[in-house]
Amino acid sequence: MDEKKDKEICSRCNFFFNSLKNSKASSVVSYQLIKSVTSTAANYRAACRARSKKEFFSKICIVVEEADETEF
Repeated sequence: MDEKKDKEICSRCNFFFNSLKNSKASSVVSYQLIKSVTSTAANYRAACRARSKKEFFSKICIVVEEADETEF
């Protein structure tokens, strides 16, 4: 992954959700998706900066969980 692309994805998600009609459902889904997208990017960055293989594995598992949540 590329940090510039990660930021672009987050920016596009924010733009998309800001363009939606305001409703309780869109607010809840938007909030959750934005959290999972930004968390995926932040945790991937943390994994790339891991100090050990165990730390990398731990962080990359979080990335996979957040990416699965985003996809769902």
